[in-house]
Amino acid sequence: MPGAGNTTEPRDYEFIVRDVRPGRYGFRLKQVDFDGAFEYSESVEVSVELPERYLLEEPYPNPFNPVAKIRFAVNNTEDVTVSLYDALGQRKAVLFEGIAAGNKLYELTINGESLASGTYIVRLMGAGFTESKALILLK
Repeated sequence: MPGAGNTTEPRDYEFIVRDVRPGRYGFRLKQVDFDGAFEYSESVEVSVELPERYLLEEPYPNPFNPVAKIRFAVNNTEDVTVSLYDALGQRKAVLFEGIAAGNKLYELTINGESLASGTYIVRLMGAGFTESKALILLK
């Protein structure tokens, strides 16, 4: 951002970051003088929390072959399970099982090398909620 030039008066600057995923982020300013010299401000940490109880993003790529990724988060630390099911409802893989930290974004890998082509469902289950996303494996 352009500075206010040569001044001894305090100045306020604002920068808006959009589409930020849950997690902790550090920000700092870099002040560049007219002669090219620069210095950094102290870092400020910001925590972005989920507005809802959980988040399960769309798998990508979709369709996939042989690997896809899917991300999830919960707003409070809790026990969750993320599983992969085939179109008949048979569980084919457990992608995550255990305690998920609150407001931490997890990225999981879905490996379809040993699976047949078809439609699959990724299901996130926690205390009092279930969310599912469909994906297609094309070989």
